[in-house]
Amino acid sequence: MPIALDPSRLDEGEGIETTLVRNGSKYHQSCRLLFNNTKLERAQQRRAVPSTSRATDEPQSKRRKSADIPKVECFFCEDDVILNQQEGMTERLNEHLNQCARTLNDGKLLAKLSGGDVVALEVKYHLRCLQKLYDAERAYLNSLEKAESSDPGKDLYPVAFSELVIYIMDSKVTNTESSPVVFLLADLTSLHKLRLEQLGVDSPNVHSTRLKEQLLARIPELEAHKKGHDVLLAFKADIGPVIHEASQYSNALHLSKAADILRKTKFQHKTKFSRRVHSKDGFGEGRRL
Repeated sequence: MPIALDPSRLDEGEGIETTLVRNGSKYHQSCRLLFNNTKLERAQQRRAVPSTSRATDEPQSKRRKSADIPKVECFFCEDDVILNQQEGMTERLNEHLNQCARTLNDGKLLAKLSGGDVVALEVKYHLRCLQKLYDAERAYLNSLEKAESSDPGKDLYPVAFSELVIYIMDSKVTNTESSPVVFLLADLTSLHKLRLEQLGVDSPNVHSTRLKEQLLARIPELEAHKKGHDVLLAFKADIGPVIHEASQYSNALHLSKAADILRKTKFQHKTKFSRRVHSKDGFGEGRRL
């Protein structure tokens, strides 16, 4: 088994397949890759019964074949390891393999490493296969570095971002009004993009979510709050007054709605008058309206 698993626990008396179907079992694709037909066939071949065509009285040492010797697969290419066999015995190798798998986004290698470290898995490999993996990681990192160095305006992004941070902090310091300082993320994104264009960057690529994360990391006292489709950035010290102001506004809104309801009810009420009105002019007889 490629992972620590007791298949007998999956059998409730009617077979493993029936148990899995009845319980609607599901699995990760990375775990599924650990159980492939190639490995199963090779395991079956290693466990195959030796041929009985030879004489039974032939010494066992002479009847032994090279095919009967258990073969070990390379952890990377999955071919049989015969010569120049290497074995993973260090934690450093395990860390480097996991780093390479994440850098290259190699799903198959990640699935293999998910079963445990290289020591627990008793990893065997060809030295050339390991070197090939290291070369692939180095080539990928070099391509990323080359792509970044080819951007003529890459040095201008930190400059514009620093100026944006200074603008936000200055807005907090120079605010003389009682109202809190609140920034709209869309406005900050447009401002950052405009400043990059002023610095000479053609068609600057500014991602609002990434810009928000950078601002929150650079200014710890800043918090992000979502309001509908907009994202607002405010200082933690201003959150209390904003909530208090919103609460007062809410109370005033409720009172206004109540007064409006009473006004409508009053206008809907109609008073009925009788047909005669008694005057106090001394005649004593009511006048008809």
